[in-house]
Amino acid sequence: LLKDNYSTESTLKMGSDQKVNVTLGTIMKLSVVVCVIAGLLIVCDAAPPRPPKTDKAKESDKKSVVEAIEVGSDKSIPANAQPAQDQQKMDDHQDPMAVNDGDYDEALDFLRDQPELAKRIRGVDEDAFGRDLVDPAFHDLNEKMLDRFDDEEFEQVRHQRELEHQMQEAREREEHPDSFRLHHEGEESFDMKELNEKLREANKKLRDTDEERHKEFLRYELEKELQRKKEMEKMTDVEKKAAEKKQAQHEQDMKDHPKLHHPGSKEQLEEVWEKEDGFEHQEFNPNAFFKLHDTNGDGFLDNIELEAIFRKEVSKLVGTHKGAYDERELREELARMRQHVANEIDLDKDGLVSLDEFLKSTNKPEFKKDEGWETFNEDKTFQKMTPEELERYERRIREAARKGFDKDQIKDSTVPDSRKNL
Repeated sequence: LLKDNYSTESTLKMGSDQKVNVTLGTIMKLSVVVCVIAGLLIVCDAAPPRPPKTDKAKESDKKSVVEAIEVGSDKSIPANAQPAQDQQKMDDHQDPMAVNDGDYDEALDFLRDQPELAKRIRGVDEDAFGRDLVDPAFHDLNEKMLDRFDDEEFEQVRHQRELEHQMQEAREREEHPDSFRLHHEGEESFDMKELNEKLREANKKLRDTDEERHKEFLRYELEKELQRKKEMEKMTDVEKKAAEKKQAQHEQDMKDHPKLHHPGSKEQLEEVWEKEDGFEHQEFNPNAFFKLHDTNGDGFLDNIELEAIFRKEVSKLVGTHKGAYDERELREELARMRQHVANEIDLDKDGLVSLDEFLKSTNKPEFKKDEGWETFNEDKTFQKMTPEELERYERRIREAARKGFDKDQIKDSTVPDSRKNL
């Protein structure tokens, strides 16, 4: 049958008595086609399924913080973001742990990417909790969280600047539509309403980060004090007396510093104008001062630019007694000054100080009054964290780590009654 010259005819019967004459060569060709198709089906059926796509490995802690809020895009803002007033209504009805305890959320999100630190926190014994005990694992968490908040705040300001730049382009687009279309054709753009919503959302995130960083600082200060007391318990009477004398001197050193100007006062700004900006022999010019410190030229002073104005004032805490204030405490003082001035002159509360707002503040009678400034440890109204609050926080973080960070299973961790009177 396989010989090429074999050409005998065969008769096939189909359905009824109809007969079709087909050459054996044609039959062979059809058989080959059927075999090939059958073989392919067998191979496809036997082939192993494609492996599921795996998630990319997570980047280092620093990079994950930087990418948490994209700069130059708006990936941090969900596409279905609610207007500010509607979003606030949603926040009021969310889970208390997500809203009232935002600092827990930040810590838990961070620990998910820190398996070794999470393991140490899971292993903290019940006896380690108490007013005079601070586990090193929580101290390490506190240090890392402070760094995280600083990084987040820096990136959020960059995102805020990008939104301001887009708003300037939107104004240009409205004023000169033909010219804008010619130079920016094909670029993604948003209208003013959309950009205002995005800016409000960005400002809210920045305020939340600022508040959470402040809470972390309060934990930091309390942990330092508890650690100091813990070390004194191990001392002899002579050593304890020397330690108490050293602590008293340290507290005195913190108070022994040059008088601080009131942030945002004429005296404080003039000192920056003369000694930092180099205009010692020229009269203070508020307009020129603003434009000089608006380093990116967007017409606003953001958090970073405002804090730069107060760095010289904070540096006075370092000069007299080195080590009286550590880096974390200086950072907190800088933030306090910036927040104070922003609350006074940021009239529309958009998180930015415009030229108009700045000039209005320099025309107020209070601008010429230098009432001085008290640091956080001198200000009697400065609210500190209590040992009970710290213990409650640490217990809840440990429980979250043991529950695999499942918020639905995490109960409110209160301080046991037996410890409240310690």
